[in-house]
Amino acid sequence: MKIFKIVLLAALIAAAVWLWTIVFPSPERVIRHHLAALAGDVSFQPHENAFFLAARSKNAAGFFTTNCEIIIDVPGRVERTLRRDEIARDLVAAHSEVAALTVQFLDVNVVLDAGKQSAVADLTVRARVPGWKDDAVQEMRFTFQKIGGRWLITRAAPLRSLS
Repeated sequence: MKIFKIVLLAALIAAAVWLWTIVFPSPERVIRHHLAALAGDVSFQPHENAFFLAARSKNAAGFFTTNCEIIIDVPGRVERTLRRDEIARDLVAAHSEVAALTVQFLDVNVVLDAGKQSAVADLTVRARVPGWKDDAVQEMRFTFQKIGGRWLITRAAPLRSLS
């Protein structure tokens, strides 16, 4: 009977810890979740409904601050700096230029500042477009700021190698 109580207590403690992490996720987990949601919002499939694409494009812009800077540099394909108000428009325009786009954020490494009010996420962006010989792959750094309780992207730029 005593072993049963100990096992039950351990199970209750484990369940409480698990529930705590679900209800109060760490900032790193929130940032990773935001990045996964952003990748889903900017990706689209062929013949996707224009209304849903526009809604997801607008939602994607909501992950960024109003004065953000997004630097896109896909060698041989596109080089551009975007502001928040251009994100939704350019995503809808991309839908008319390519049949589909799949974006993934891989190898995400999040580092918080000491005050846990800003963070940097270094990651690999992989963009897949049907008809392109190779995927576009770029190492990038996303800078986040906690504003009004939300983690928003203030800057996204390619990491330059020292080669």
